[in-house]
This record gives sequence, C-alpha cells and structure tokens, in this order.
Amino acid sequence: MKFLFLVFLITTQVAWANKIIERFKEQLYPTYRPCFDNSKIAYKSYELHYCFVKGATETLYVISPGRNESGLKYTEVADDIRKAKHASVLIIDHLNQGLSSHVVPGTQKVHIDDFNQYFESTEILISKILKENLEIKKVNGVAHSMGGYILFEVAKRAKLKFENLYLSSPMLGISTRGIPKPLATWMSSLLSNIGFAKNYAFFQGPYDPKPFSLDNYNTTSKERYELSQFIYKHHPELKSAGSTFGWVNEVLSKTSHVVENLKALKGTKVFLFQSGKDRVVDNEIQNTVCSKLVHCELIRNEDAYHDFINERDEIRNIIYKKIGI
Repeated sequence: MKFLFLVFLITTQVAWANKIIERFKEQLYPTYRPCFDNSKIAYKSYELHYCFVKGATETLYVISPGRNESGLKYTEVADDIRKAKHASVLIIDHLNQGLSSHVVPGTQKVHIDDFNQYFESTEILISKILKENLEIKKVNGVAHSMGGYILFEVAKRAKLKFENLYLSSPMLGISTRGIPKPLATWMSSLLSNIGFAKNYAFFQGPYDPKPFSLDNYNTTSKERYELSQFIYKHHPELKSAGSTFGWVNEVLSKTSHVVENLKALKGTKVFLFQSGKDRVVDNEIQNTVCSKLVHCELIRNEDAYHDFINERDEIRNIIYKKIGI
C-alpha cells in the first residue's frame, strides 16, 4: 500500500509539474516574451527591459522580481492578477536580470556600483508608464526579495504613491550565513575597495542548476523549482547568477538605513509575507521594520522557504488571498 501511495504521489507531482511548464510554454511565454523583447528604456549606459499590459481598470500592479530572476518567471503571477483583477500589470527586468543589461557585460554576475541605480531606474520606468497612461490612478506593488526592497525604497522616496505593497520575503536585510554582520560588512567593503568589487562573493558563482531537493534555499514546490530551471535551460540568454562583493557591500551598506524615513509610507498599506524557513534574508529586520510602520501586516508561514511567492499553492495562495485573487 505504501508503494502504491508513493507511485501515486510521484505521478501526481510530475503531472502537475508538466501542467505548470505547459502553461508557460503554450500561454505565458508566447504572450509575454514579445512584450519584453519590444519594451525597454535607456538608463545611463544600460537598457532596462519590461513588459506592460494594459487593463480595463484604473489600477496598476508593478511586479518586481528578486535577485537574479527574469521577469518571465513572474508571468504566472502577473497573468493571474491581470485576469482576476482586470488591472494593468508592469513586470520589470531589473539591471543584471532577464533581458536587461548586465553591469559587468558578458557575464552572469549580479553587480551594482550603487544600489540607488536600482531605485532610480525602477522609479523612472514606473513614472514613464504612468505618464503615458493617465487613466491609471492606483499603483500596487507585488515583489519578492530584492525586488521587494527596491519597491520599498522607491515608495520611501515618495515621488510615486503606492496604495498597497505585497512583499514576499523582502530583502530588508540579508543573512550573512553565520558571519557577524559587522565583520561581513567590513570584509565586503575592504574587498570591494581593493579591486575585488566585480568578483563573485563567497558562496557565489555562475549558474549551476541542481536537481530539486528540500535542501534548496528557495521553495518546497518541486513544480515551480523545475519551471525556473526550464526557463534558463531553454532560454539561456536570460541567465543571471551569483552576486559580487560589490553587490554584497552595497546591500549591507544600504539596508543598514532601512528603518529611516518610514513616515513616507504612512499612506501605504504594507503586507509583509515572512518565510519561517528563510535562509537568505534577515527576518528580524523585517519584524523591526513592520513594527515601526503605520500600516503593516506581517503574515508568517512556518513552512515557507525564501521564495514565498513561488511556493506550493497552499502557501502562495496566502499572498493571492491578500491581493484578492
């Protein structure tokens, strides 16, 4: 009986994995890939790609992926929101990701000289969309990890008004993997300043896909884990991989000020989805920030890995329920 149950479980998982990948291949990729190909802005010496799909309401949802993620990975989420809410969606390929320029050309490295470049380029892009679509009156953000930190800081800059921010495991601080944060900050600063800024940081490197196991840091969803690998395998031009010492240095420097100017968010409702088994970002900083905001609801799931928004359905649907889909 146990054997039959295991066979049933494995068969069901494979079928469901195929269902998700088939949706991407047959519906999402053909719909959204040309949109990314044909939509870009110039930012400094870089190109920033995006996909904007206009809806029938006055609401825009800005989809902001995490570090090293292509916007195409988020077409499932964007499509679900667009169809359920009849809203406009804007999916961003941040610098170093998807079809956008890499700061270190010809590599998969996630490097940035100044994290303000993420904030500024995102702000410029959203402002462009709003200027070209004056009927949009409400802006919401749906973001994961680094993408959540980017939208959080863009909202604090107060040039754009967000009605709601739905933040999946936002990178308001990073895990330093057992290294005391002052020491990690000192090391990343030193190595950046003596010529190693564009080198891969410790524990980082080129894209190296591994079979699904529950030892991964990202998700307990085998289906969505394999979808991510499918995208990079079949569309290698989208690959983005490990971070540099310069990126790490900027994160540690900038997030040390994350609790500043929180009053700028007094008109924004923040829904912070915290992963109980997160090994990537610092949950304690999330707790501190949320406690200081006027309107913040912290929703914690003990079983979720870092990639809350790409977890198995029963976890990911916690976010969907708050969005209203």
